[in-house]
Amino acid sequence: MRPPAGKGSYFGERALLTDEPRAATIEAIEAEVLCLTLHRQTFSDLLSNVSNLLDVHRMPPRLRPTHAPSKVPSSRPAVL
Repeated sequence: MRPPAGKGSYFGERALLTDEPRAATIEAIEAEVLCLTLHRQTFSDLLSNVSNLLDVHRMPPRLRPTHAPSKVPSSRPAVL
């Protein structure tokens, strides 16, 4: 059991990473809660972009590309 989630928390990532059925059960304890969703393909695209960015920054500076990445995500993940 996870501790109570607060502002900026997320859940359900394991199902997106492993392609297994969702295992999270969330219950709101406040009257006003904003919960945003992220489609699997968008999550995969964003994760791929982050992975590529991390790979570039691990390269020695002389080997890094000098141009901006050609693939820019069409949406950004929401932080609650």
